[in-house]
Amino acid sequence: MTKRDWTRLRRTSRRTKRIVTVVVVAVLVAGGLLVGLDVTGSSGPQYRTVAAAVGTVQQTTSLTGTIEPVTQANLNFATSGTVATVSVTLGEKVKEGTVLATLQGSDLAAQVDQANASLDGARSTLANDESSSGSPETADETAVTNAQHTLSDDETSLRDATTTDQMSLTEAQGSAQSAHVTLANDTLQLENDQSALNAVRAKESIDCQGDALASSATCAGDESAVTSDESEVTHDETAVTGDQSQMVSDENNVTSTQLTNTETTQRDERLVSADKSLLASAQATLRTARTGTYADQLASDRASVASAQSALLTARQNLSGAKLVSPISGTVIAVNLDVGGAASAGASTVGSPSSSGSGPSGPAIEVVSPGTFEVQATASDAQVSTMKVGDQVIIAPTGATSIVLGTVTQVGTIATISSGVVTFPVTIGVKGTPPGLYEGASAHLTLFVLQVRNVLTVPSSAVHTLGPRSFVYLLKKGKEVQHPVDVGAVGGTLTQIKAGLTVGQKVVLADLAAGVPGLSSANSGPQKCSSCSSGNFRIIGPSGGVININNGPKGG
Repeated sequence: MTKRDWTRLRRTSRRTKRIVTVVVVAVLVAGGLLVGLDVTGSSGPQYRTVAAAVGTVQQTTSLTGTIEPVTQANLNFATSGTVATVSVTLGEKVKEGTVLATLQGSDLAAQVDQANASLDGARSTLANDESSSGSPETADETAVTNAQHTLSDDETSLRDATTTDQMSLTEAQGSAQSAHVTLANDTLQLENDQSALNAVRAKESIDCQGDALASSATCAGDESAVTSDESEVTHDETAVTGDQSQMVSDENNVTSTQLTNTETTQRDERLVSADKSLLASAQATLRTARTGTYADQLASDRASVASAQSALLTARQNLSGAKLVSPISGTVIAVNLDVGGAASAGASTVGSPSSSGSGPSGPAIEVVSPGTFEVQATASDAQVSTMKVGDQVIIAPTGATSIVLGTVTQVGTIATISSGVVTFPVTIGVKGTPPGLYEGASAHLTLFVLQVRNVLTVPSSAVHTLGPRSFVYLLKKGKEVQHPVDVGAVGGTLTQIKAGLTVGQKVVLADLAAGVPGLSSANSGPQKCSSCSSGNFRIIGPSGGVININNGPKGG
């Protein structure tokens, strides 16, 4: 609807002094919905409302970066550990985003779970202490009880795992011992049958000497016995070979079982140790509350939340660092990893072949890919906490008439602090070899960090947030009334509503004069274009317009 249409509508409202409803249809590409926008008019204020509807929310974050040429990637794990898999070999062709190697991640995943639990506990304590109706002492008693229950559960899990592990190890050792016994028996049988064969052969050589004896019945019997004993010896040799193979397999199973049991026990013991620390902290907080020294509790709670957030970010980055992902497409020219071996943490570099990694053996893996590009950017601590390797990126080079696709290939774990501002390095790999990219040029980056489908949504402009509280406005008897909601993912156009509204319930938009809400071309998400030239993508805009994305030649 144009500005002239809105002016005509307001004039009609003033003339007739009655409510006029105008339905504006906006195509919301992300949810594929038709949403009716109602405009109410009278002698009083006018409002535009929209109905809550099921749709898709794409949450993005924006960065700026610099385009750099890429010819060689010298790659190292972001965290140290034991190598679990190596998926490539020398000379192998790999694509950008390919997982080249991984570390054993069970311990790192447990650290993320524990950090999440610690953050939830810190946030819960802060929220309760900030509530005017909450009792600090009661909240601390609840925290102690919850910590005790968690410790008890994890101790039970540790005991159960110990029992199960011992049973599996005993079974594996029993199989190995049985294989040893079987091999010994079959080896003895082979020796006995070999002795018998030697004896029969000696008798045959005597009984069959000369032409006269060679045709005798005794000689014929000896020959038959030799043939039979040879068959027995061959059968025994086959059995011994099979026994040896089974014994090796059973012994390997014992070793594997012992390794798995050790990892499980160590993980459970770490959880129990962390639970004990949390319980001790909760008990100390409860003692503080009971002595009345609670004046600085809120500041302490906020510091605990910040510390827990930092610990969670570190744990997530360590888990992400357990995968070695190729930031470029190219050929593997060096692999300095072995399954089961130790891998040290180190920095990865992407640049010219002369920028090789440090250390006597060089980088863990090297990939060469001439003619490709990447984008180097920095992100704030709040932004980097939402990112992960593999996130899709739309790259808009400054001054370019088209955009290209990229993928987050590395999220740095070492922060840079300048004038009190903390930033982390982020590397974006460019898909394919598109034209129009120049070394040193700047680019605007849109990262798709979260997408949720089939959820209840309203336009983001209708949602208001004050501190930890979010709300929308509903119309009741012609007046705006605040209505609390629980917000989930927040996109540039739509916001997820977890609780507080139902499908079809109408909310007031923030600005009557604003344009009809719709998705920006970036938020509609890239789609594979079957009718475009090979290797290209496109984005469908809110009015059906198409933006082509140059993704390089086929196979790029």
